[in-house]
Amino acid sequence: MRKVAGMAVLGAVMTLTACASVEEEPVVDETITLETAKQTTMQVERQIAELVPDVSPDAIQQQQEGVLLSCSDDGVKRWTGRTTVAVDPGRSDGLLDAVQEHFAALEGFESLRETSQGGIDLTTVRRDGYLWLVSIERDGALLDVTSGSACIRLAPSEERLSSY
Repeated sequence: MRKVAGMAVLGAVMTLTACASVEEEPVVDETITLETAKQTTMQVERQIAELVPDVSPDAIQQQQEGVLLSCSDDGVKRWTGRTTVAVDPGRSDGLLDAVQEHFAALEGFESLRETSQGGIDLTTVRRDGYLWLVSIERDGALLDVTSGSACIRLAPSEERLSSY
């Protein structure tokens, strides 16, 4: 149930970050490919996962295929992904603080903490439109990272894809 809520929140956040106002078209990065958008998004998911203290590689589950969500009516899409990390009991305290501090030190990133029905979520947005929603699940036993790439225009051979 929380995953569905997380995807709904991510969809809403993506819609809001796609453009500055309702009347404007989404900002589209015409220079990157679908593969680059996916790899960039996944790389930051991995960075977030590795902020968990003493994390075992086996504790990190990163989805290799994501869903393509529309940014606009003209075929512009956003690749979405998800990574989860099993967290040892008591190790999740301060984890969202660590993630927020990590991104505060990097150029072009902004983070916002929000309280939701399931707890506290951290939304991190990169200036070029990439974003990551980080939450602590299962009473602190799971770090959940749901992500989205910048809006991109797919190649003609990719236009019919719903996932990648």
